[in-house]
Amino acid sequence: MKKLLLSLALLLSLTINMNAQAPHHHRHYRQVPAREYQHRPYRHARVERVPSTMGDFRFHVLAELGTGDFGGLFWHRVPVHYTVGAMAEYQVGHATSLGLGAEFYSTYYRNPFYNYCDYLRSVPIYGNLRFSVPCGPVRPFVEGRVGYAIPLNWYTYGNQEFCSGGLYTGGAVGLTIYGLNLSFGISAVDVMNRMPNYYAKDVIVDYSFRVSYAFGGSY
Repeated sequence: MKKLLLSLALLLSLTINMNAQAPHHHRHYRQVPAREYQHRPYRHARVERVPSTMGDFRFHVLAELGTGDFGGLFWHRVPVHYTVGAMAEYQVGHATSLGLGAEFYSTYYRNPFYNYCDYLRSVPIYGNLRFSVPCGPVRPFVEGRVGYAIPLNWYTYGNQEFCSGGLYTGGAVGLTIYGLNLSFGISAVDVMNRMPNYYAKDVIVDYSFRVSYAFGGSY
């Protein structure tokens, strides 16, 4: 029994000595210094900009054809009228533009009561205010005009004289297709009638189709 215990003790001591003499593999950890804070500029998310025509300058050439009434709505005593002219337009906002225009205006006037007719001619000079859809090649719009018509001729019938001139107003609704503007509107111009010891003012109301083409600007 003693021999067995001595043998076990001897075996245990030999095992301990062998483990002590065996090389140990130590795991080394490299200390990584803390990174210094680096300021990075904030990157904004990419936002697609909506195209805008604000600041655009456009030059219109225009023409108009229609019929009208003298002295009252839907009398149709003015069989036909036409205009040709030009307008400069500046886009002051995303949906708002201001224009300054001038036209040659000629109305074929027929008076059924006195059985006479003639052309009444004038040059309206006006300011134009337009509201339209802000962007896109096809844009609906509404516009208004106000100005003064300079008379170019007086028509004489007997002891009466007529001319178209004075206050000029108008408005239209339409559609812009790239540079082409198509609209339908109504306008009014004063008519002066004078005789010896008599002076009267009336109005011609026109209903017309208007077309113009704009040079310049973006769509």
